[in-house]
Amino acid sequence: MSSAPASVYRPVRARHVLGNGLVVLVMERRHLPTLSATLLFPAGIACEPEERPGAAFFASQVLPMGTLRRTAVELAEDVDGLGATLSTGCDYDYATIDVTGLSRDADALLDILAEVTLSPAFLEEEVERRRSQILGFLERRKDDHADVVRNRFFEEIYGGHPYRRTREGTPDSIGRMTREDLVDLWIASYVPAGAILAIAGDIDSARAIRIAEERFGGWKAAESLPQLPEPPEVLPARRIVTIQQDVTQAYIRMGNVAIERNHAEFCAATVMNYILGGAGFGSRLMRSLREERGLTYGDSADAP
Repeated sequence: MSSAPASVYRPVRARHVLGNGLVVLVMERRHLPTLSATLLFPAGIACEPEERPGAAFFASQVLPMGTLRRTAVELAEDVDGLGATLSTGCDYDYATIDVTGLSRDADALLDILAEVTLSPAFLEEEVERRRSQILGFLERRKDDHADVVRNRFFEEIYGGHPYRRTREGTPDSIGRMTREDLVDLWIASYVPAGAILAIAGDIDSARAIRIAEERFGGWKAAESLPQLPEPPEVLPARRIVTIQQDVTQAYIRMGNVAIERNHAEFCAATVMNYILGGAGFGSRLMRSLREERGLTYGDSADAP
């Protein structure tokens, strides 16, 4: 077997585990003077309390809206002053806090990431502001027929598994959510053990790990860790569900529980799915159903 050409770029990678359990991953990429850092927590929808659907997403949206040191406006101004970005996200299995900027500001960027993670204020006015935004989104989504089909599909395919829930929760659950509910979820789920800090960009690995140690080394380990649910089971039999609505178009969704993400063939399956229907107008489904047969405006194959 021949070796790779000498011209192939080989990024430097490093892995370090802090005393509190936080895993730090570093990838040196020196071709641009930028830096990106992401903290990933097992704090997604699947980990939120059963009686509080939407709590994980709600909490993730309030996190960057002020800390014990800076208000939401001050934090936004300081991030803008660095020419950086700060964002949070929440998916089914995890929640993230991301910061991106110039590598020369690595210390300031990790300061912001640590501040938002370790000392969010959960100010009442910000909680209410986000509540109003989420409720407005949920109201508008009632008229999105494709979204109605998607949500019903998840309810059918996942049964009693947490994956059946919508990310933003329900109007009732969001309306009843208190600031204390969000703080409790943050305390229970945003913990170092089980979390991963990934740093990539124009920075030396040793320096990145040192900065991580300084910002997160004193982060107290939790007494208990968030528990992820077992993977959902495959449906025992085929089911067909019809939703009657007064619309001129039909939305059809079909699928099943597929392989786990740690399966040996997951990457191959991802490529296969992309070729089938994940490449937009370059996919086989789009070419066959729209271009050749004229049966649909659009179609896709995805893996949530």
